[in-house]
Amino acid sequence: MVCITEVLVDDPRKKAVAVQLGGGVGMILVDPIVKEIGFQAVIPSTLIGQEEAQQLQAYMQARK
Repeated sequence: MVCITEVLVDDPRKKAVAVQLGGGVGMILVDPIVKEIGFQAVIPSTLIGQEEAQQLQAYMQARK
């Protein structure tokens, strides 16, 4: 699942828990200003910036 940090105080750990509770097994978190280097999550997760998010979106659109 791809998630986006919406406000500066978003907690990536809470987002990961929400994804897990919804049945997700992994998360890509888009943080437009990449304010965190990394975080511990309850599921496999990664953090990407805005440029990488645009590349990911283009890739996903091309695969439809």
